[in-house]
Amino acid sequence: MTIIDNAVYVDGVRSAEPESLEQTFETLAEHGGMAWIGLYRPRRRK
Repeated sequence: MTIIDNAVYVDGVRSAEPESLEQTFETLAEHGGMAWIGLYRPRRRK
């Protein structure tokens, strides 16, 4: 599974584009908002 987009939105505005998921969670902890993580061909785990 490949991440094709990773961004944090605060008050409806794209405010950050973290380099990793770890940075995404750190950004959310600092600023709040919502994370958008776009996946290419996600699969259900068995």
